[in-house]
Amino acid sequence: MLPQQSQNDKSSSSMTNNGEMVTKNYTSKSAPLVAKIRQRFFENEWPKNAELYSEQDIERIRNSDWFVKRYLLQSRRNVDDAYNLMVSALRWRQEINLPNLEAKYFPKEFFEIGGLFSYEPDRMGNPVIYLRIRMHKKIKDLEHFVKLFLFYTINRVDMESGENGCTIVFDCSGAGYSNMDLDLLKSLIDVAFKYFPYCIRLVIVYELSWMLNAFRRIAMTFIPSVLTSIVRFSNKNDIHQYIARENLPDFMGGTCKRDYRSVPDNCRTIEEACLEVGFSTEKAKQLLDQFEPFLRESREAIRARQQSKMIENNNSSIGGKSTIHNNTNEQSNTEPKI
Repeated sequence: MLPQQSQNDKSSSSMTNNGEMVTKNYTSKSAPLVAKIRQRFFENEWPKNAELYSEQDIERIRNSDWFVKRYLLQSRRNVDDAYNLMVSALRWRQEINLPNLEAKYFPKEFFEIGGLFSYEPDRMGNPVIYLRIRMHKKIKDLEHFVKLFLFYTINRVDMESGENGCTIVFDCSGAGYSNMDLDLLKSLIDVAFKYFPYCIRLVIVYELSWMLNAFRRIAMTFIPSVLTSIVRFSNKNDIHQYIARENLPDFMGGTCKRDYRSVPDNCRTIEEACLEVGFSTEKAKQLLDQFEPFLRESREAIRARQQSKMIENNNSSIGGKSTIHNNTNEQSNTEPKI
């Protein structure tokens, strides 16, 4: 649950592209506390430990009030706690090189599968991150890549959305116990709420089977009690309360045509990435085989989409020619007879 707005808080509303009203809170009493944290960092921490921080994050501390304020809000306006939390978060970001991570670092198969991606906004105008649980397999040799890909995706969306935050959808349709990864889930929750405070504004668990209720009970214990109110359990009948049909991906009954499987330029293959970290060619091929069913499914979906697009284009072309032909006939019928 987000802290209650105090009497010193101000609010303003803006309209999203979908016509939804969004209310943002601005706090007058935060400014001096943010300035105090910023000054303390640059006077006491930065001169001694500059190598522990990325240049990009240092610039954000200098220029973005929200980048500092989020830790203040997370710490219930306790300046010391906020300062320590911010320092811890920034050091962690530098340790895993998060500010410098680019899409091309990750295997192209991660994108091609379409199991983790950001997409169109929800009804509050916030971007949505989708995790398709049935496509996840706990593979120890790829754990590092998978976690980094998850953190990279959250960080990219967080940087783009700013103080508006985002929504995360756990698509559990078709998932079973073999897809459940409590270690990854715990890591996600710890990182998201500790190092990205106020980034995740809503968590939607979609089509969770009753057979996974035991997993659900365990997973809910990982979430801080003050944050359980942002969790919603949804299904195909009510998902549109949170995300409009035209913004939903096709596998959730949506009509949005944006390709969530597009692969960025210059990405390596899983095999190339594995070879770079010291795996043998045989081991790399074994890991690639783990993804083959989903890659095959993805390629079939891409092929079907391309065929559908070609049919649409052909129909449009035929319709255009028919219109021209009809216009020509009309003109000839109206010509004066000699």
